Amino acid sequence: MSILKSDLKDGPGALECLKKALAIVERQPGSRVEEAVTYTNLGLLYMNLGETKQADEASGKALAIFEDGYTEDPHYASALAARGEIEVKRGNLDAAEEAYKKALAQIKKCYGENESYRITAANLKKVQEKRNETCG
Repeated sequence: MSILKSDLKDGPGALECLKKALAIVERQPGSRVEEAVTYTNLGLLYMNLGETKQADEASGKALAIFEDGYTEDPHYASALAARGEIEVKRGNLDAAEEAYKKALAQIKKCYGENESYRITAANLKKVQEKRNETCG
């Protein structure tokens, strides 16, 4: 439902749905990955709403869950790529580059060099070019 509301440009409605989903998965035993995925989605939604502090917090929670024993889960790559996007918005290009590189390694390991890999590689290239412009 949150995806539909987000696609319909109903950010507040999507946020409400994601918060409800998070409340549900947090109470379910054995649902840490689903919780992390929900935090990833929250982080991206907050970023799209221009709420970078909340985006950073949600993304950080997602990564903390994944890095507490779930780094082999394919969804970890999405959390890393989302972190890269958030760091770009924050202007932290070094952290964005690091997140994208980790995401690329995870995507390649789980899926090979598929479309997600190519998109993430393109995002990494943009970050590197932007950083080189500011340094050069």
